[in-house]
Amino acid sequence: MKLNSFERALEYCDNKNIKLFEAFQKEESNLKDVSVLEIRNIMAKNLSIMKETIENGLANDNKSITGLSGEDSTLMLSNSNFATPFG
Repeated sequence: MKLNSFERALEYCDNKNIKLFEAFQKEESNLKDVSVLEIRNIMAKNLSIMKETIENGLANDNKSITGLSGEDSTLMLSNSNFATPFG
């Protein structure tokens, strides 16, 4: 099933009567030769790592090694409508 365009993906979903995310999970499963459940577990782990990285970045006011960037996360969070980035 090569889902190489959004139009093709939508057509495939209509024909199979499935949701878009299900089609891409199946596509990724076929490409990696693993189960859809394993793909979902990999993605859950990736999401957890991304959340942890963001939370760590927001908790620290450290500058980068070069000193050219940093301390921006606190400013961005203070200007947002959220108490935390995930809730």
